[in-house]
Amino acid sequence: MPHGNILALFLLLIIGNPPCSRAGVDASLVAATNERVSPDRLRADHMKLAAEPHIAGTPGDERVIAKIMASFTEMGLQPSRHDIWPLLCTPISADLEIITPTPKERLQAGDIIA
Repeated sequence: MPHGNILALFLLLIIGNPPCSRAGVDASLVAATNERVSPDRLRADHMKLAAEPHIAGTPGDERVIAKIMASFTEMGLQPSRHDIWPLLCTPISADLEIITPTPKERLQAGDIIA
C-alpha cells in the first residue's frame, strides 16, 4: 500500500506551501515525493482513514490512530503518540419533524424529486 501520500498530504497541510518552495529542502526528496503522489493513492489513503467513524476517544479513533502510526512506521519514520482528552459536545437527544410534503402529498418509492 502506498504510504507516501499520507506523509505528503500531512506536510502540505502543516507547511501550507509546496516543500520545493522552501529554502534548504533536498531537491531529490521533493522529486521522490512528487513521483509517489497521485490522486488514486491519495484517495486510497483517505478511504483507509475514513473507513469508519472515529470520534475522539472511541474505539474507532484508536483503530485510526493505529493505522496512522503503522503507516508512518512503514515509511521508515519513528512516530510518537501524544494522547489528549478533549471535552466533546455530545447530543442528548435528536428530533426529526417532516413538515413537507403534507400527508396527502407523500412521496412513493420511485418518485422523482425536482
